[in-house]
Amino acid sequence: RALPAVWSDGAKFEAEKTKFAAAVEKLNAAAQTGKLDEIKAAYGETGASCKSCHDSFRAPE
Repeated sequence: RALPAVWSDGAKFEAEKTKFAAAVEKLNAAAQTGKLDEIKAAYGETGASCKSCHDSFRAPE
């Protein structure tokens, strides 16, 4: 379901991948603390990263 923009706008796609990886690292670090407030915040950031990429590069079903 990837849009052609994945290939035509590779720099933006790579930036989205980098942002997602950083968000997941932050979520993992928060999970290791066991502090629910930190986990929720990091989870929200990770979800926002997913949405940002999907909005730009994923076709609807």
